[in-house]
Amino acid sequence: MNVYWRLLKYIKPHLALFVLAVICMFFLALTSGVSLTTIVPITNIVFEPNDTLSYSDTINYKTSFKDILKLDKKAILSVIGGKTRLDKLTRVGILLILIFLIKNIFFFGQKYLTVRVEQGIVRDIRNDVYLKYHSLPLSFFHGKRSGELISRLTNCLLYTSPSPR
Repeated sequence: MNVYWRLLKYIKPHLALFVLAVICMFFLALTSGVSLTTIVPITNIVFEPNDTLSYSDTINYKTSFKDILKLDKKAILSVIGGKTRLDKLTRVGILLILIFLIKNIFFFGQKYLTVRVEQGIVRDIRNDVYLKYHSLPLSFFHGKRSGELISRLTNCLLYTSPSPR
């Protein structure tokens, strides 16, 4: 556990990027849930054969976020809008494309920021280890091959990185 706390101190210089990556992860999870779980209920509401609600009923409806989360028919139709079923279908398609676009933007941000933090931490650890190697006395290097030392250093630091090997 002590080694973990020593390694955790390397995240401090990269904390802002790490927090942004976590925020992107949160919004990625949110948009993934919205995009996949709402497709069927929204299409059922839009294409229900017994459509008793008219376009004028949905125009004056005060939509609340709570009603949308409950998948209330009037709330969803007032957000989607459209007079005909073709208009509604077009708007649902555009809405789904926008949701997937936003989801993929958050996916890219999460991946980019996570890799940047990871590589920054590995770079900082390597710099500290190389500084330590340079401060060691010359007698340390007499009995050891330099290739062995560099190989050990490179491989040990490779295992601190969670990226695929």
